[in-house]
Amino acid sequence: MTGELSTHELLEASVVLNERADGVFDRLSRISATAADQGVEVRVNLEGRLVGLDFELEALAMEPDDLAAVIFRLTQQAAATALAEGLAALEPVAGAELTAELAEIIDARPRPVAPAQSPTQATAPAAPPEPAPDAPATLDDHDDFSAVQSWAVPR
Repeated sequence: MTGELSTHELLEASVVLNERADGVFDRLSRISATAADQGVEVRVNLEGRLVGLDFELEALAMEPDDLAAVIFRLTQQAAATALAEGLAALEPVAGAELTAELAEIIDARPRPVAPAQSPTQATAPAAPPEPAPDAPATLDDHDDFSAVQSWAVPR
């Protein structure tokens, strides 16, 4: 055989792949991961997006910068766990070799770092600029009000 597959063989391979992939997208969409520490619990989806945030009294007693740092760290930790679960769900469909290659690519990507605060920022935050009285209201490019956030809805 020269390495070429017949139409019949390609159709059979397609059926086998579809059977292996059956339900994988549903499994991927349900993946979430949780991380907790210091009275903070975060939940993220497969994309690493924060979908749940719970505080205990211990967390509410923290300084805002410390609380933000804990939330950031836990979100990164949970996102790594969710991604590992996603790769594990893909392995039966994609195969061990491709899954390992994806894991290497993911490990090599740059990681977000917590924003550093300068001493002047910590003591005197800059006030936002005042808009001109006749200026039209504008939204920031990052403002997205199209979906209800899960942290805003009681469980």
